[in-house]
Amino acid sequence: MTNSSKLGISLWSQTAIERTEYPALHDHHQADVTIIGAGFTGLRAGFELVSQGTNVMILDSQEPGFGASGRTGGQVNPMAHETPDQMRSKLGDVFGTRLSQAYINSADELFSVIKSNNLDCEPVQKGWISPPYSRVP
Repeated sequence: MTNSSKLGISLWSQTAIERTEYPALHDHHQADVTIIGAGFTGLRAGFELVSQGTNVMILDSQEPGFGASGRTGGQVNPMAHETPDQMRSKLGDVFGTRLSQAYINSADELFSVIKSNNLDCEPVQKGWISPPYSRVP
C-alpha cells in the first residue's frame, strides 16, 4: 500500500485548481536553491525566493501539499510551542524576539502576500481564539 492510498486525498488536492503533472527527475538540473518538501513552508519559501529572482527547484516525493499541509483544512493558526520569554531565554533577546514576533505576525503576513499577489485561493481571515490552559486538580 503506498503512502497516498494510506492517507487518502488531501483537502488541498480536492479543492485546488486543476493540477499540473509533476514528472520524476531524470536529467541533471541546476538551481540556486533546492527546497525539499512542497508543503506550505517549502512552497512559501520558494515563492519568496522566486520573487527575489532566485532560481528555485522544489522537490517532493508526492504532489504539492500532500502531507500535513494538505490536511489542515486550510487553517492558519500561528501557534508556538514556547512562550516569547522561553524563546528569548534559548535564543537571546534579539533572535528570541524576532522568532516570537514572526509567530505573532505570521497570519497577517500570509494574508498580505495573498492580497498583494492576487492569489486565487478564497482566503478568509477572521481571527482565532487561543485560550489559556491549566490542569484542574
